[in-house]
Amino acid sequence: MKAVPADFQSPRPSLNVFKFADLEKATRLFSLERPSPSLNVFKFADLEKATRMFSLDLLLGEGGFGKVFLGWV
Repeated sequence: MKAVPADFQSPRPSLNVFKFADLEKATRLFSLERPSPSLNVFKFADLEKATRMFSLDLLLGEGGFGKVFLGWV
């Protein structure tokens, strides 16, 4: 894999900045829908615990939808 230069600027910087309260509100909103039987629904607190509070040590990368963390649930 090619190394990304330290001064690299993403062509698509994130336009949305969310607070934890916003994420929890969104989680409650989406939990009102019936999930597919083949999908697992996790609480935000479970994801925080699985990623050690989204530790940068567990950061795998960043894509168009945001950061990707390694975690075990």
